[in-house]
Amino acid sequence: MATSDYKIGNDRNDSPKKSSASLWPVFWLAMGTFAIGTEGFMIAPLMPEIARDLQVSVSTVGQLVTVFTLTYAFSSPLLTVLTGKLDGRRVLIYAMILFGAGNLVAGFSTNYTGLLTGRVIMAVASGLFVPGANALAAIIVAAEKRGIALALVNGGASLALVLGVPAGSLVGQHFGWRTTFFVVSLIALLAVAGMLVRLPVSVGKHRHVPSLSERFRIIKRPGIRSGLIVTLMWAISAYSVFTYISPLVAGTTSIPAAWVSGQILIWGICAVLGMYLGGRGTDHLGPVNVLFPSLMVLTSAFATLALCSLLPQGVARYPFMVAFVLWGISAWSYFPPQQTRLIEAAGEGNAPLIMSLNASVMYLGFSGGAGLGGLLLSQFNAWTIPTLAAGTAGIATLVVWITRRHGTPASE
Repeated sequence: MATSDYKIGNDRNDSPKKSSASLWPVFWLAMGTFAIGTEGFMIAPLMPEIARDLQVSVSTVGQLVTVFTLTYAFSSPLLTVLTGKLDGRRVLIYAMILFGAGNLVAGFSTNYTGLLTGRVIMAVASGLFVPGANALAAIIVAAEKRGIALALVNGGASLALVLGVPAGSLVGQHFGWRTTFFVVSLIALLAVAGMLVRLPVSVGKHRHVPSLSERFRIIKRPGIRSGLIVTLMWAISAYSVFTYISPLVAGTTSIPAAWVSGQILIWGICAVLGMYLGGRGTDHLGPVNVLFPSLMVLTSAFATLALCSLLPQGVARYPFMVAFVLWGISAWSYFPPQQTRLIEAAGEGNAPLIMSLNASVMYLGFSGGAGLGGLLLSQFNAWTIPTLAAGTAGIATLVVWITRRHGTPASE
């Protein structure tokens, strides 16, 4: 395994020990991803209120999601290169400050253009923060703690799903949708304060910055390519279903549409559980031994959701909810082993780059999943969406199985 770009320092007192104590800095990185995840997930329940207030259609408000994901996808790798020689700790702090500022722009906006501008600012900041936080979390803890550290950072986003949707709906309905952006800006400020106090000053300094030729060599490695294909297929499958969960529930089961927020809350709790299990499993069993079964369960869950359309609605709700729970657990248990596998493939020294590339591919998949899901919904029936998801998740499973038989990416 390659040595880390992050040379923690030569002074004994300045060097953070790679131990369980190092998880405290990781907690504040997770606070940052919690802020980003909360802002992202709370948009969905607020769309009708935003549309009425700004006098635009709900579909127009929906483009805020597309613009965010595309901006994130294309800005993240570029910003990683441009900030490669800077202090990684400061980059994360400034990125979170920028994210908070974007929320203020959105909160004070009086028209759609202002809100769109705020979302673009947030996307740029998120594209800089999230991969950097994952890379830093993987570096500042001991190797045997890497899985749980990555689970904590990504768990901030899954916890946001548990709290973001119901809290966003509640705050938006009682105090106006703009208030939600102000609340998120306060969470971002709290994350900044925590990182200033708890992240060791030496973290992120003295990084080796790969040359362009080194970067292209990393991308061309078979392990990286296959890993990014897995990310793309997973993202398409996950977001195609999540984006259109309301019409899927209405068209497949007799569960009232008003209960969708409650279902998403359950899904979020399952996501937190899945993230924890994925992190622990990665530390104790190795990434491939967690990644492969996670994707198998995910594929089966989506296939079950599709098959529920063949059952009477009163009967379909039971297998639907079982598949719904398994989807939440397996979709998020995927994160720690996949990221660990990619970091091992690229080497610790290239962790920021590969995390940035992985995030970009993931957000491209999110855009593709939402777009394909919308096309299927408009041309066919809702059941075709989980059919698409099962197919793409199945491709991801197959790729992992092939690379597992021929060696993990780290050995390719």
